[in-house]
Amino acid sequence: MVGAFLNLKYFFKKKRFLMLDSDIIFIGPILEILEQYEDDWLVNSELYSHEFMLKYYFNPEKIKLIDPEFNIPNFTFNTGQFVGTTDTFKREEFSRFIEWKEPRIQLFREAFTFGGEQPLLNYMLMKKADRGEITLRRLDFMREGLHPETQLVNIERIISRQGYPFLIHWHDKKIQLFDPSLSKISRQDILLFFEDFYYKVAGVGEIRKFIRKQVNYLANKVEMKLLNLKYKYIRNQKK
Repeated sequence: MVGAFLNLKYFFKKKRFLMLDSDIIFIGPILEILEQYEDDWLVNSELYSHEFMLKYYFNPEKIKLIDPEFNIPNFTFNTGQFVGTTDTFKREEFSRFIEWKEPRIQLFREAFTFGGEQPLLNYMLMKKADRGEITLRRLDFMREGLHPETQLVNIERIISRQGYPFLIHWHDKKIQLFDPSLSKISRQDILLFFEDFYYKVAGVGEIRKFIRKQVNYLANKVEMKLLNLKYKYIRNQKK
């Protein structure tokens, strides 16, 4: 994700943007809520614990070895959804932490304990906010697939356009993600409702929808298998 927005052509112009993971559904007027705030970055507020930071973000003691001036915060945020401003970073600011090749290689893995952009983006934004270089606001606008409030979501309320003041992000553990029935995913009925709505608007009938879902299911399984083999080969090459 870091590479994605660093390479945008408009990156050097100051614009606000919304970044979303693909496993997110809007069930209410979230944009209207976010647009009330003018901060450079808006991130989701989440319950904080030292153990949570160690597991999904970074090791504070080892971060201090890399950057002794870094002030360890008492918060973290999931990077599956955020509002950002495009002039916050320059690519070279990440060069100490990322080896720019395909696939990207995240450095200092003993300090950044979780894969992907999440720990590094937390660190970079926390540092800039602490220095007063950006404004960073935390808002409560996301619920996980397993969250108690997600379990109470009523689809009829969504259909009537009353909605809820949060989006749902299935970033928690997803079992059999590519199964067309999504039978083992929490509140799969919400996902399937929007899927059916999409096919209806696209004018795709039941037979074509069934075939397309099965083909996508098989294609995704093959793709994931190939990716696993690719990364296994890369790991073996490093040994």
